Amino acid sequence: MKNPVKQMRFPALEDFVEYVQDVAETSGRWVNWQIIRGKRHIWWETDWDVVSRWAQSIIETEERLRETTQRENFHKKWIHKFHNGSSEAGKFVLPDLIEELIALGHEYTRLERIYDTLLVGCPVGPIKSGYMWIRKQPQWYLKSEWLRQDCARRGGCCGRECKCCENPPDPNRRKEGSKEVAAGV
Repeated sequence: MKNPVKQMRFPALEDFVEYVQDVAETSGRWVNWQIIRGKRHIWWETDWDVVSRWAQSIIETEERLRETTQRENFHKKWIHKFHNGSSEAGKFVLPDLIEELIALGHEYTRLERIYDTLLVGCPVGPIKSGYMWIRKQPQWYLKSEWLRQDCARRGGCCGRECKCCENPPDPNRRKEGSKEVAAGV
């Protein structure tokens, strides 16, 4: 049986915690706020099964968005190379590359809808506020060791140490898939 005291929500306390969050955000002490958020999570007794399923789904969807964007960038590079070249073999490959690029665009749109649905379905509470807060940071993905290792494992820029993640070359990149530069590009 759950503790009935922990089941109560104190609006005044929540207002105070929101105030502390704002102060922590503006002062740049995001680590302190994450610790407070963790304590708040324990207080709320969020259902771990629900949160872990949501987190797993959102991570898998973000990974697929990132992979799709990387493949799009890779195909764009080859299309540009074959379009400007005079190779006869390139002329035969070009329509297939364009067709696959269009298919990747449709796949990205489908994944983006799934991502938006998952985001709306996030359990309300400290987990959602933590996720949304970290995503507001302009280069949040650079703080994630896991994302950098994933990029390096795929042969992306983090493996080459070229620092192109910090200065993305294409301003028209996808919003969710632009966390890492395409592998092999």
